[in-house]
Amino acid sequence: MPKVSIKREGGLSIEADLTFEQIKELVGINGYSSPTAHVARKEPEATKTRDLSDPFAPKPPNFDGFYAVLNDNGKAFIKVLREYPAGIEASELAAKMGLKDATQIGGVTGGGLAKHVMNYSISMSDVYRSEITFPGGKRRTMFYPGRLLKGK
Repeated sequence: MPKVSIKREGGLSIEADLTFEQIKELVGINGYSSPTAHVARKEPEATKTRDLSDPFAPKPPNFDGFYAVLNDNGKAFIKVLREYPAGIEASELAAKMGLKDATQIGGVTGGGLAKHVMNYSISMSDVYRSEITFPGGKRRTMFYPGRLLKGK
């Protein structure tokens, strides 16, 4: 039986006896390739701003295209963050966006914003950053505008 060794920085080392099938499963090789593995993904029309002679060249960030595809909650999130360049507490942000609870912001940022950023060569840190602190043992979440929201 083949022996597999996995070593990680910091000294962590794992050794295991595995069958060939188990090794293939571990590394994700099953003898088949995905039909979409080598197919370029379709881009929305608004993002086609790069030189098409090199389809793998990095695209420039396209904040306007990104903003255009956001739903109302995503646009409200960005609008409120622009109004508070020094940051805003999550419950106040939720109230200004018209949400019932600050926990709903996660749906806006994860489902509303995060699913679009890659299509427009933007990272979430370009749009916002959050900071969680525990003053007096109470959780406090702050949201701050990212570099793409400052000055717009």
